[in-house]
Amino acid sequence: MKISYVTANLIGHASGFSGDTDWGKLHDAMVEETTPDAFRDIARTVKAMGFEGVEIYTGHCDYNKRGVDYAKALKDICDDEGLAVAGYAGGFGFPGGTREDFRRTFAMCKALGCKLMAGGIAGDDWSLCASMLREEGLLIGYENHPEKTGGEVLKRIEGHEDVIRAALDTGNITAKGGDALEAAKTLMPHIVHMHLKDVKRSGEHDTVALGKGVAKVSEALAYVLANGFDGWASVEHEPFDRDPDPEVAESLATLRRWHA
Repeated sequence: MKISYVTANLIGHASGFSGDTDWGKLHDAMVEETTPDAFRDIARTVKAMGFEGVEIYTGHCDYNKRGVDYAKALKDICDDEGLAVAGYAGGFGFPGGTREDFRRTFAMCKALGCKLMAGGIAGDDWSLCASMLREEGLLIGYENHPEKTGGEVLKRIEGHEDVIRAALDTGNITAKGGDALEAAKTLMPHIVHMHLKDVKRSGEHDTVALGKGVAKVSEALAYVLANGFDGWASVEHEPFDRDPDPEVAESLATLRRWHA
């Protein structure tokens, strides 16, 4: 397993970590404030914390508002700083799930130098998305958001499992009242990526450092590792009222202690 930092952790940065929870507004502000120089500062911080890779959130590389040259600049920065680009995170094919929407999305992913996207997918019929993924040689790990069981995720990806697999988010499943370990067991043959997230209470999406909440992060991770998972796992922690990085660094140390 390789451990990465997902830059969605910094969703509150543009507001000065004021406590504003309007994700859409914060995403747009993130797009506006992020320049290659600003991203280099992020990459250097991530590397200094000890991460092997970075998963780049669409707020830092928006396929609707930036071009492929911008993405290539971010890839060059990661190369310079000794970070692998572990994946592209966010929602894909928006706003309409059209061929052109997916074309822009996939071009940006390829310009970042990665083959994996982890997040949501526009539309209800993912046949077009799956067909284009096959043509482009790319993968999406569908990240559970509304789902509270692994079985619900399987229904979403059914028929497209060769190119639309599962990106298990341990915190999201717990925030919906589910069980991260049971989801890992159900999804194991399909897991291509993980978002390691802890939450303070079941049924609520109030993220905390790994091991400080109620999500079965350690148990789920131990299960997938024992059953052959060897992909990227990103530490995800998105407080709106404080800089997450001290707690993300703590989470990385916790991960290394759990799975030395």
